[in-house]
Amino acid sequence: MEAAGFRPGRCCRSLRLRKQSRGTRQTVPPGCGSQASCEAVRSIHQLQPRYTQQRKPQWTTLKGNVIKVRNKLVCQRTDSIYGEGVKRDQEIPAVYLISALKNLYSYFGSAPFTNASVRQTEVKQLILNDPEHFWGAYDDASECWMAFVDDSLWGVGVYTPSATRFLAGRYGNDLEGDALSSATSYIAPLRVERLKKNSVMDYEYYLIIGSLDIIRKKVYEIRENKW
Repeated sequence: MEAAGFRPGRCCRSLRLRKQSRGTRQTVPPGCGSQASCEAVRSIHQLQPRYTQQRKPQWTTLKGNVIKVRNKLVCQRTDSIYGEGVKRDQEIPAVYLISALKNLYSYFGSAPFTNASVRQTEVKQLILNDPEHFWGAYDDASECWMAFVDDSLWGVGVYTPSATRFLAGRYGNDLEGDALSSATSYIAPLRVERLKKNSVMDYEYYLIIGSLDIIRKKVYEIRENKW
């Protein structure tokens, strides 16, 4: 499947689908055309092999150079390990990309969706066990997207319509890393939630592949229901 601006080989190298598979049980029924669904149950790493009391159905649709994902978190907890209903930021989602996509862009301003100029911003570096070096916090991505691109301005954008706050940054020193490198670029739209033992949380996001101009154009089209 190949559409304008979507080169499958390059996409596979650019999208680091390292979805923390460790401790994850997934059942994936056969896909149908450009749509697929799955359901995951996560384990608590510190308490392996104990699995969390939750379900995470996911529905994925591929159309051209855009991947649309709808996620649902269904809490079914009977334990009291965590606080009940505590407000916390949730990543919706956490996206890990190859480090060769090293330039971070978005629109930061008070006039979103007016084609005002986008801006490159500083990439913060995460260093493990060093509280002075954490992901960067970006509270004013008012068009609800951020993108990591290479020096030719080609890369991957993450658009979550319900988020204007993001974490983003880089882990590792390799600025030309591919999918086999331990270095990674990271984007996570954020939303504050009070998760209770029986909470259900829905969200959707879009992964857009292409030039920076194409990424932003697709965001506008999706927002205007033209996608």
